[in-house]
Parts: sequence; C-alpha cells; structure tokens
Amino acid sequence: MALFLIESLLNSFFYIYSILVEYGRTSHIFNCYTFDENTPLVDDPEYIFAFGETKFKGLQSGDKYAKKEIDHAPEVIDDPDLYAPLFRNMSVFKRSYELMELILKVYIYSDGSRPIFHVPHLNGIYASEGWFMRLMEGNRQFVTRDPKKAHLFYLPYSMRQLELKLYVPGSHQIKPLAIFLRDYVNMIAGKYPFWNCTHGTDHFLVACHDWGPHAYSARGTGQQYNKSSMQR
Repeated sequence: MALFLIESLLNSFFYIYSILVEYGRTSHIFNCYTFDENTPLVDDPEYIFAFGETKFKGLQSGDKYAKKEIDHAPEVIDDPDLYAPLFRNMSVFKRSYELMELILKVYIYSDGSRPIFHVPHLNGIYASEGWFMRLMEGNRQFVTRDPKKAHLFYLPYSMRQLELKLYVPGSHQIKPLAIFLRDYVNMIAGKYPFWNCTHGTDHFLVACHDWGPHAYSARGTGQQYNKSSMQR
C-alpha cells in the first residue's frame, strides 16, 4: 500500500512539475480533463493536443535550467524500466523525471487545527488520502521548510476527518464543509503571500473520493479554490 502510494505521489508530482518547467507558475485557469469536460465529448488526440496547447498559451516561462536540460536530454534507446511505445519521447521523459526528483520541492502549511488537519485517517476505503498525508509529512526528499524554495504548496487536510467532524448524517448538506474549507483557504491567503502570487495554481490538496470535489465546489466556497486549482 505504502509503495503504491509513493509511486502515485511521484507520478502526480512529475505531471505537475512538467507543467511548471514548461510553462511556469500562472494565474491562468486551465483543466486537463479534456475527455469528459468538453461539449460535445471528444477523444480525438489531435484535438486534445490542440486544446491543451491553447489552454497553456500565454503562461509564464518555466525553470530555464530544467527546460534546457530537457531540451538537450541524452538519447535513451532502451531502458528496462520503461516501455517505449507509451512515450512520445522516452529520452525527454526520463530526463524530466530525473530532474523532478532532484529539484521539486513542496511546502506543507503547518496551519490548521487537529483532527481535520495533520491527522491522517489510515483505515477503510478512504485511507489513501491519509497515507498520502502521512508519507508527505514524513518525506525529506521533496518537502522543504522554506516556502520561498517551494514549487508546490500542500494544504494538509483530511476530507474524511472533515466529514466525521462536521457532516450531519442524513442531512445531505455539504455546504458547512465547503464553508470550512473556504475559510481555511482565505486564512492561508491572508496570512501568507504565496496563494495570492498565483491565485492558488501551485497549491493542492488530496481527497480520495467524491466528498472532496463536492466540498470545494459547493455553493459557499466562492469557487476560489475550484477555479484556480490544477485538476488531474
């Protein structure tokens, strides 16, 4: 379980890191769920590529060192750990991943009262978000205590703990959870400069089930987090 989550964590970080390298931090709104959020639905690869390219236009330039390294990646003909047909350019992927592991830094906010924050829920069908928190907060490779060095900012809350603490069973009312999360984001934005620098595009939270999206997109959240977050 732990190894699977670590691998998932690295894959998610690699995706976000690749976007940061290529396009930099941005206040632009964009979304990568091109398969199920287009109207009408589309699965044409050329369209999806053009759609993503258009979304990313105008974004800031990224990490110049990393971008140069990726542009001049050493050629990889064969790698026993990679299945070549999956990649458009295996050499670029491998060098990008290596750089991500060397460079990417995540800052974890210490704010937030327990048990909703900093207390991972490690059992049951919602355990993956708890293990993510536990592994993330105990990580030394990616985590930095200096927010000025961070590429990403983690909001360490547990959707499961929030549900247990605030949700009234049978009420079907998600709004109190959304308001709680909105107030937390507003506090972070008011206390620190980092959210406002990018409108939250380099901030992320983890929720392993549908309570998460419902909570931060429900009426009362002001759509502040929902519209400014990268979704994957």
